[in-house]
Amino acid sequence: MRVRLESVCRSVGWLVVLSLAGVVVAPATAFDPATDSDPLHFEIVAGLSDPEVAPRGLSVRSTPEQRELAATFLVDVLRAGGLEPQRHRYRHRNANPLVDLLLPPFRGTNVYAVLEATEAGAETVIVGAHYDSEPGSPGAGDNAAGVALVVSLARELQETYRPYRYVFVLFDQEEDDEIGSRAFVRYLRTLDWTINSAHILDVVAWDEDGDRALEVQISRDYALQAVYTEVAAQLGIEVTFTGGRGASDNRSFADAGYSTAGLWGDEITPHMHRDSDTWDTVDFGLMETAEELLFGVLVSLPGRIGGSAEELPGFGAEP
Repeated sequence: MRVRLESVCRSVGWLVVLSLAGVVVAPATAFDPATDSDPLHFEIVAGLSDPEVAPRGLSVRSTPEQRELAATFLVDVLRAGGLEPQRHRYRHRNANPLVDLLLPPFRGTNVYAVLEATEAGAETVIVGAHYDSEPGSPGAGDNAAGVALVVSLARELQETYRPYRYVFVLFDQEEDDEIGSRAFVRYLRTLDWTINSAHILDVVAWDEDGDRALEVQISRDYALQAVYTEVAAQLGIEVTFTGGRGASDNRSFADAGYSTAGLWGDEITPHMHRDSDTWDTVDFGLMETAEELLFGVLVSLPGRIGGSAEELPGFGAEP
């Protein structure tokens, strides 16, 4: 496993900032940064999934109350890292309008932060992962690991030249037919941004054969595949490409016409959607490999005119 000293040092610095900001995280006694990976990865994965480590007793993130606690934790984490997080609150109507008379609409909160480009007039790149989990599951691999990667990439990109505006989004309610990401796609239509592409992380957590291989689901724009192919070859990372609309929040962006990539481990964790999906089943080395790949892609994307979102009935932000 490749461990970069500067990455470890930056992560330790982040933990200090988190503590000063009041985000108290228990010592990671079971985690050794000399042999594992980025300590920030662990602190976020465990902080979302392990009530003994989490500052607010977080674990399962499926009820509205649990998800709101998780959103508050993520706002604190992003702010502690020097970003200005925002809450995108939305509501989703029931399929039958008459049901709205009897039951309240679905409501949720996406958390996002914008990192502006180094130069004005740049296109926008979306980087996202969902933070909710299935009922009864701590959701460490699905998908606290993806959340940790989004936050870590935001940290890395603050320290380099940025050819794009990067929007880091942590989606609510992926487990409910991607309600959160579909609401965010509709929100994007209200902004004067040209979207270059969207990159969505999910279940980058399991690597039983130890090959550090990844799966990338490419939707709509196969020029995006060429970028992933080139960066993966430079880094010596094995990547398998699949097509279609995707199987997570990447589907929301693909359906809206955006150039989209969904990044997964090439093996699905057997703990997915189970109460055994705890942080000690997560392969943090695979997470580091995914971060290396996606960072390389995000700074190498060619300029292009992104797709425009189509109308998605039933989804919208609260006024």
